[in-house]
Amino acid sequence: MRYNEHLNSDMKCDDVTEKVLKSLMLQAKALYWVGERDKAKELYMEKERICRESGLHIFYPSGNQETINILKEEEKIYRDLGLKDSLQECLKNQARIFYDMGKLEEAMKLFKEQESICREVGLKDDLQICLGNIALTLSSMERLKEALLVLKEQEQICRDLGSKVDLEYSLRQQAKILYTLGNLQEAMGILIEQEDICRELGLEDYLQVSLGNQAKILQDLGKFEKSMKLYKEQESICRKLGLDEDLALSFIGQSLLLARSGNVEEAHRKARDALCLAEKGGLSQLAQEIREIMDVIELRILLNKAVNAAGMHDGSMNNKPFNKKKLKDENRFKENKKPNLFRWKMRRNDG
Repeated sequence: MRYNEHLNSDMKCDDVTEKVLKSLMLQAKALYWVGERDKAKELYMEKERICRESGLHIFYPSGNQETINILKEEEKIYRDLGLKDSLQECLKNQARIFYDMGKLEEAMKLFKEQESICREVGLKDDLQICLGNIALTLSSMERLKEALLVLKEQEQICRDLGSKVDLEYSLRQQAKILYTLGNLQEAMGILIEQEDICRELGLEDYLQVSLGNQAKILQDLGKFEKSMKLYKEQESICRKLGLDEDLALSFIGQSLLLARSGNVEEAHRKARDALCLAEKGGLSQLAQEIREIMDVIELRILLNKAVNAAGMHDGSMNNKPFNKKKLKDENRFKENKKPNLFRWKMRRNDG
């Protein structure tokens, strides 16, 4: 089952095909256990053929011991019959479950064996999926530089196969790692290519994430006007698709930019809109982060009013710029006080 965080290009089983595949597997398993190995292998190979030619996959519920037991039993049969295609798929399914359970070492061991089989048999599409999953696991282990190298190989295979959906995934993950490592310019270049793929394929959900990520980098680089333009386009897409959480993050990005420019009243309105969306969606952590930002903005508003009031009584202050150095909380607009606006849409897909 594909564990990549991208849209799945594989087809899902319709009801009839699913019944056929399950019937083949049940018959094959029954024949195997009564000693009819050749007949069992023939049926398993027929199942493989249908899946391979149609781009279909058998789906398993995740995260329970019963599923693991079923997969372990299937693994034993596939090893005994020498069915390497089915074996690598079975190993991937087990690794996915272990990943979900937080057992990263066990997941990595299975992914690595799957990788070896895919290289041996020449299953390039399955190999690039496997590499993406290995990189994801390495990232979860905080082994980011290793993950980046694996993603580079996945990227090249995707380019060779012409698989743009999987290429989009690989680029997105590379940009995430590069941003985390502080390589903002390189991350930006990769995100621009990812954006182009999203526009070409009509992947609006991932497009808005890419725009938000680019806006965050531009914000970090001090390119505020370009950042705001991207946040605005992200906002438009989020409204269209009804993506409230991402819309809230776009509002917060805009709010921080407005606060930097001194437009604190509008910044407060944007932050308030973001808070409403976060509370509506039950996003308690994000809502708390937004409240902290609003507290700082409200302090700025009060201080501005105080300065303006003082200016009305002392003409000498009318034309003087506001002295930001006197603000105790000025630096609270730095990165460590903001919610993480650099987003990575997590969409689990099987295949």
